[in-house]
Amino acid sequence: MLTRDARLQISEQVVTRRVGDETVLLNLESGIYFGLDPVGSRFFELLVAFVTRMRRAFDMTET
Repeated sequence: MLTRDARLQISEQVVTRRVGDETVLLNLESGIYFGLDPVGSRFFELLVAFVTRMRRAFDMTET
């Protein structure tokens, strides 16, 4: 169960690629992959864009 203070981040071993209107997330270390439908893909895209903007706005680096 996630706590309020939990930090979520994409592992460095995970690569993502758009395939049409869907997104594939592949863990290069384990070989496990997930497919996101168009709604999940859009949500993921917006989430990545939001985090990127917040890091720039607050001059934060990835940890």
